[in-house]
Amino acid sequence: MLVIESRKENWKGFAYTSASINTLGKDSFPVNTRMEIRAKLPKGKGIWPAIWMIGIDIKTVDWPACGEIDLMEYLGRTPGVIYGTFHWQDASRADSALHRAKGDSTQFNDASENFHVYGVERTADNLSFFVDDKYFFEFEADNSVKGDLFRHPFYLLINTAVGGDWGGDVDTTIFPQRYYVDWVRVFDMN
Repeated sequence: MLVIESRKENWKGFAYTSASINTLGKDSFPVNTRMEIRAKLPKGKGIWPAIWMIGIDIKTVDWPACGEIDLMEYLGRTPGVIYGTFHWQDASRADSALHRAKGDSTQFNDASENFHVYGVERTADNLSFFVDDKYFFEFEADNSVKGDLFRHPFYLLINTAVGGDWGGDVDTTIFPQRYYVDWVRVFDMN
């Protein structure tokens, strides 16, 4: 089992350490796939575990033009709420560099006590987000999404951030925190 542990410790001028898995340059996932990750999440104010994907062209087109799929984000300051979001650059106007995002959330009050399966199904023009096969958000590409954005491969990231813009203030008494990942599965839907 993969364990990502977040600790309160000084390291190179930072007050906390954590870790991430990043498959850029190692593996990527094409269109028409279903990705599932079985995990048990860390908890506490300031903890921000995530399972997300970024377009492999990030080094040439930058973010948000490469696209970002947040299969699961969890904020310790809003326990029990699981978020799924898609981020992209608005392509509806030639001069636009506007970051757009659309998502939703669902409630799972035991995400830090029990394992759940977080996932997304991705087709050429649709994303469907789910927890334990309960779908809670669907995104259909519209004219603001660049035509091939859903069709190019994405790489996977699994990490825990501590604090940050969305993670918020940190309760310094909660450490260490552990994020358990039992497995990652990718299914070809062709």
